Amino acid sequence: MTSLDSAQLLQSLQTGFISKTHHSISELAPSLLINDYHREKKILTSLLEELSNCKSFDFSVAFINNEGLAAIKQKLDELALYSVAHRENPIKGRILTTNYLNFTQPSALRELMQFPNIEIRAYTKGGFHPKGYIFEHSNYYSIIIGSANLTASALTMNQEWSVKFLSCTDGQIVFSVREEFEEVWKQANEVNEEWLKKYSNKYEEKKLTLKLVNKQIKELRKQEKELQKDEDKNPIVPAFREELEETQFEQFTEFTTEIEIEEDDVEMEIVPNSMQEEALVALHNLREENQNRALLIAATGTGKTYLSIFDVKQEKPRKVLYVAHRDMILDKSEKSFKNIFPNIKTGFLNGSQKDIDADYLFASVFTLAKEDTLKSFEKNEFDYIIVDEVHHAGAESYKKVIDYFTPKFLLGLTATPERTDGFDIFSMFHNNIAYEIRLQKAMEEELLCPFHYYGLSDLTVDGEVIDDNSDFSKLICEERIKHIERTINLYRNFAYPVKGLIFCSRIDEAKELSAKLNNDGYYTKYLTGDNSDAERERVIQELESDDNPLQYIISVDIFNEGVDIPSVNQVVMLRPTQSAIIFVQQLGRGLRKYKGKSYVSVIDFIGNYENNFFIPIALYGDNSYNKDNLRKVMNTGSSGLPGTSTVQINEIARQKIYQAINDTNFTQLKLLKEEFNKLKMRLAKIPTMMDFVNNGFIDPHLFIDYAGSYYEFLKKMDREYTDLEPKHRTSLQFISLEFSHGFRMHELLLLKLLVENNTVTLEQFSNELSQRKVVFKGSVKQILKVLSKEYYRQEDQKKYGEISYVSYDNAKKTFSKTESFNSMLQNNLYKEHLLDLLEYGINKATIKENEVYGDDGLVYYRKYSRKDVFKIMNFDKDQNPQNVGGYIIQEVEGRKKCPVFVTYEKAEDISSSTKYKDYFINNTRFNWMSKNKRYLNSPDVEAILNQETNNIQIELFIKKDDNEGTDFYYIGKMKTDYESKEQTQIPNEKGQMLPVVNLQFDIEPSVPQNLYSYLEA
Repeated sequence: MTSLDSAQLLQSLQTGFISKTHHSISELAPSLLINDYHREKKILTSLLEELSNCKSFDFSVAFINNEGLAAIKQKLDELALYSVAHRENPIKGRILTTNYLNFTQPSALRELMQFPNIEIRAYTKGGFHPKGYIFEHSNYYSIIIGSANLTASALTMNQEWSVKFLSCTDGQIVFSVREEFEEVWKQANEVNEEWLKKYSNKYEEKKLTLKLVNKQIKELRKQEKELQKDEDKNPIVPAFREELEETQFEQFTEFTTEIEIEEDDVEMEIVPNSMQEEALVALHNLREENQNRALLIAATGTGKTYLSIFDVKQEKPRKVLYVAHRDMILDKSEKSFKNIFPNIKTGFLNGSQKDIDADYLFASVFTLAKEDTLKSFEKNEFDYIIVDEVHHAGAESYKKVIDYFTPKFLLGLTATPERTDGFDIFSMFHNNIAYEIRLQKAMEEELLCPFHYYGLSDLTVDGEVIDDNSDFSKLICEERIKHIERTINLYRNFAYPVKGLIFCSRIDEAKELSAKLNNDGYYTKYLTGDNSDAERERVIQELESDDNPLQYIISVDIFNEGVDIPSVNQVVMLRPTQSAIIFVQQLGRGLRKYKGKSYVSVIDFIGNYENNFFIPIALYGDNSYNKDNLRKVMNTGSSGLPGTSTVQINEIARQKIYQAINDTNFTQLKLLKEEFNKLKMRLAKIPTMMDFVNNGFIDPHLFIDYAGSYYEFLKKMDREYTDLEPKHRTSLQFISLEFSHGFRMHELLLLKLLVENNTVTLEQFSNELSQRKVVFKGSVKQILKVLSKEYYRQEDQKKYGEISYVSYDNAKKTFSKTESFNSMLQNNLYKEHLLDLLEYGINKATIKENEVYGDDGLVYYRKYSRKDVFKIMNFDKDQNPQNVGGYIIQEVEGRKKCPVFVTYEKAEDISSSTKYKDYFINNTRFNWMSKNKRYLNSPDVEAILNQETNNIQIELFIKKDDNEGTDFYYIGKMKTDYESKEQTQIPNEKGQMLPVVNLQFDIEPSVPQNLYSYLEA
């Protein structure tokens, strides 16, 4: 929004403060900002939107921490770069904070000082607790005032209330807020090196004091735990808190909530976390069912090794064998066992040690698999065997070991069980998945360290993007090295020394990059597959050590798995995303919690890579391969992530990801086969469509897109799959292609009810719809019509043959199956496929938590094909797209309806005479052109101009461009602005001018900012 109309603002204030039923532009109305990622709401989102569009900004916040800055850092950097490039018109910011409670991190202030367009001051005269954000625009201000400080938890996760409101520049509220800000700003101290040094000393003193308090409380909690055995004893900790001065305890609480306190000197009891406890119950229950094998699937950093140890503790086996493929895994695992069982007798079996008599033996799979070594053990030697990184079990050495032993229980550990080489790990463990902890769930449970992902476009030199596809000389050219150095220095936590991993794909690049970084004052080493385990372990220990200056390990083809470096607080990806699995593995290197690590920075240099579509799959855990789903999660930004983690992607990199989504064919048989076989192996059966949905796998509609129906796909996979008669196959194709994508519930639910019952009354049908939050507004006539031959165009009638499913007794108000449909249902395989198909469609049609119905049961911002829209709006017949063009007016049940279809970005190769100037003026206003060869008095134009008189329902549908396919987002209702009408012209290919009418519409409701930004980008 470039400027504010005071009349529109007045209307929005009436909506906000007088009556919510008053119509106005919702974006202008005052709004409550909260954090609830389940509803894709975060205060951070509004803050970033305002920073993206403002002329200047002022923040007045009591507390600032590094993670709060990390959540907005990319935007601050963009504003700083803009300001340097536009010195005559920079976007300046002022940030006012305080030394109150000595809470604000000095490193956060130092971080802010690197931005040349930002001034920082600190109020030091006592209590200071405001949380306000002021943004200047062309002729108005946006203001956010509430409870949220500039901390990541406040902006993304905490229960916070903030109100956002707009005011014209001359408004009293703006005057009051700005006057107060200026008054306090004058009294505040400039934050410079001298002031920051003094404050840092006080901050460290307070931190030390609070560590001591923290230690006291932890010691008292131990005593309290003992006293809890005696119910007559009173708790100690509350009494201790009462002894503390109120302000001291408030400081302690605030401090420990926002800052990770180092606890080297406090002995911590290792106990199962929430998800480990659930998994332990699941493992116990499996054994109660006499199962002796199980898989545990757990994201890196969630503690799968400790979970296996806790299970050993509850099972109490006589002898335990722990198998892995690297000595460093065995070493760390043995130390973990000792942390829980300090007195056990442990030993190693590898190239240098043969402690075969140990009760807890940690064995290299390569040593153990040797014939003479393996046969030296009895088959039942071990009661409990744990196989780590079990996705390698397809290797002969693993299979040999697993096939030889007969333990009472065998547990496989992995973060990535799905393989593309065809080996079935699941059957090796009898398809028993004891528990599964994926990345997003682990984040939600706060088992992992939060991450801040920065997706950055790689450097462009002389018009060429330098990325992994470039010549080696360009990869290590001075400009790119400086680009990398600036980025890794900017996107780090200033509170702690960098402990970083840099992933490259070429050894020569890693070697040269390490040399050049070291020459510029960094301290790095590079490791490749050629380095031994001992060499790798030595370098890892150097990185982990606080006394060693090593900052970065540059890695090639290693460290994707099987290595644990908890201190890593920065991950740099200088290679293309090969797969979602590898992306998550490399991201996972930094996600383990560690003392003093409040978050990990993830820097991804995004080039012109075909596989960029894996980025949203990995970050958001959406494995559907559904293009619209991937675009949607990209649009949500950080709002769709649990906890304080954020995703920040600059616009060039964002467009590269969208391009990869658009260009990739997700219906290629190779991908479909891989995804199908993954789930088939997991379930040990041919999966249904709903199995894919329930297990979070590929969207099964892609099988329909490829083959016409899921049944047809199964026939392509296996020619021996049971045959169906042509009429059954045609029926499944008809329902698959016309209804399964869930454009609405009615037809799908009715068919399902009739499959399960002989008849269904209209009342029963309406009640069933109501239970699914659908109001039956359509007509029985329309439902019967779209389930019959007459509705469809000639080419579809030929493809689908005779269509006859439902009849209706008007007198009894009852639906029943037609004779032909009832006959087809006698085939059980057809019936199974049909019910699965209908369940899938109903699931797609079901309205989600964030969705809202508009007119005719259209769901705002869902995507529909033209054919879907005509069905939903109750058109008599399907319409030929060539006859429709951009819009059509048709009378339906006494009211004229006009769906308007707009391709927002017109392709270069389309006819000049159809390159209409259709565009958003703002979130609530749309400019539109009629078809060519139209005048103000043309019947269709005149009908739209006189919308109210003609009782025309106008609905807007938009797709960004033709790369999105044939479906359009439902935007909402449009109201014609009669005064905006203009007779104008548009040229054709020959340069001749054709008459066309230009006019503007008001859109209701206003377009959400994330969708608006996507369409406008």
